[in-house]
Amino acid sequence: MLLSFRVRGLGPEMDPSPTLSSSPLLQIREALADMCVRIHTSVSDASDRFFAELRRRYYTTPKSYLDLINLYLQLLKEKR
Repeated sequence: MLLSFRVRGLGPEMDPSPTLSSSPLLQIREALADMCVRIHTSVSDASDRFFAELRRRYYTTPKSYLDLINLYLQLLKEKR
């Protein structure tokens, strides 16, 4: 599910030109999408270890993933 959403989720701010399929912007967008998926899955793995060690739950949800993408887009707008 995360992989099917990852590139579209970065929004129109990161849309490359349709004629430039190998453009640097497209490569950056793909790398950012991969990073977001890795972060989300690593937090999920860490939460499993957290539960195993301390018997406390920490939940990662699809909304957590969307929040991560929105945080990135917000930071991108501030830096531009």
